[in-house]
Amino acid sequence: MIRRILRNFTWLSAATAIELGLSMIVTAVLARRLGPTGFGQYSLWLAFIAFFTPLYDFGLTPFSLRQVAQKPEDTARYLRTAIATKVLLSLFGLLIIIGIAFKLDYFKNTLLGAAFVLLAVSQIAKSFALLNRAVFRAHEWMHLQTYIGAISNIARLSLILIVILIRPDLLMICLVLAIVNLSEVLISSVLIRRRTPQLSSVALPHNSKYNIRQLLKQSTPFALYDMFNGMYMRADTVLLGIFSGVQPVAWYSSAYKLATLVSLLPRTLMDGIYPILCKESSERVYQLVRRLLLILMGIAFPISLSLTVLAPEIIQLVYGSQYTPAVLALQILAWASFFVFGSSLLLATLNALHSENTVARIMSVIGVGGLISYALSIPKWGYIGASIVSTGIEFAGFLLMVMVVQQKFKRQMISSGTSLRLLSICGIALGISWLGVRHASAFLVLSLVLPVYVFCFVFVLKNDGWIPEGSMTFLRSLLAFQR
Repeated sequence: MIRRILRNFTWLSAATAIELGLSMIVTAVLARRLGPTGFGQYSLWLAFIAFFTPLYDFGLTPFSLRQVAQKPEDTARYLRTAIATKVLLSLFGLLIIIGIAFKLDYFKNTLLGAAFVLLAVSQIAKSFALLNRAVFRAHEWMHLQTYIGAISNIARLSLILIVILIRPDLLMICLVLAIVNLSEVLISSVLIRRRTPQLSSVALPHNSKYNIRQLLKQSTPFALYDMFNGMYMRADTVLLGIFSGVQPVAWYSSAYKLATLVSLLPRTLMDGIYPILCKESSERVYQLVRRLLLILMGIAFPISLSLTVLAPEIIQLVYGSQYTPAVLALQILAWASFFVFGSSLLLATLNALHSENTVARIMSVIGVGGLISYALSIPKWGYIGASIVSTGIEFAGFLLMVMVVQQKFKRQMISSGTSLRLLSICGIALGISWLGVRHASAFLVLSLVLPVYVFCFVFVLKNDGWIPEGSMTFLRSLLAFQR
């Protein structure tokens, strides 16, 4: 199992590194060339369209990943039904999105209206590409996802750079995104068809196990998760646009983008591990997850600390002086990423244990609570209030998922003694860093604090018995468990 995890993680890490680097370049170029006003408009549109993801995806992507991973022999029959369902949902969703956007006066002129429609088509096409990627991950074809992701991101960056140099406006940018995402759907679909020859010959009888009605019923918990997740993932940007205008949206979105890119690391690991979790017994899942939780949270702290300390330099380097107000937002959102590292693993665990209904209930509480919190905080404190609420929501979601997972396994994930010692180490490192940057260079402070943190972290784990004697490597010792 360890070899499979490491193999999957290696391929997906390569894909993520490429995507993270190229996406950051694209975002930086768009932010600088469009300015806070244009970039704010673009970010507001993206958030608004993504708000309707449950309508045109309906949880089919995460459900497909689990379904195909558990029964790969049914890939062809299942995928045909899923694609047919998704086409119908996408047409309906596109009409709803355009209708509501028209009412909200997003179509201020013909060019802006055309740009918005192209961006909506682009995002819907991206959801089809994500469905195909789910099939790749379910079959553990991680190399295919890496190749396609790299080609898609390189094409996106190249075309956007050309457009920015020739005609830097939203219409051409949205057109490029639509072309690239549609091309990825086409290429990935061809690859799946070649690896699943029976896909083109499978009939869809009325009593098929995977008829559309049954499929929608089974994916409903995932759709509910997406709906409530969208309440706090996208409502912040939409409400900012309503109450504060497009410039605060640009400052908030630029910081949020950096925090989101950091969160790609745990999500990449989950993409590689989730198909394996779906096939293992509950006991083996518990033994693996509790070790991975320590690894992820241990990695997350120095990343969040570095983002906090280096936020002024990062914003200046990536976006320029126009986005200086985003520094404080990034310093706050860096700690939302910290909790995402743990909650991504716990979410994958619950879904692998067929607890999607529980996940939907958790997300309903978090989503409604987040929506109310955003509505109360944004009119008063703007994008800073949105940053604080986002971090608080991630913290609450992490705690809820820890409690639910422990209840599922009827055991603690991490002992209270180990948790207290690790929290003390993190608190001391954070305090020293905060005091240090007031009197010395941020890079100097991190170069001193982080090695000490790593040493103390490893020492506590070894002292508490998490690292067995004679282990070959640190990673292998944390992942190893008896079959």
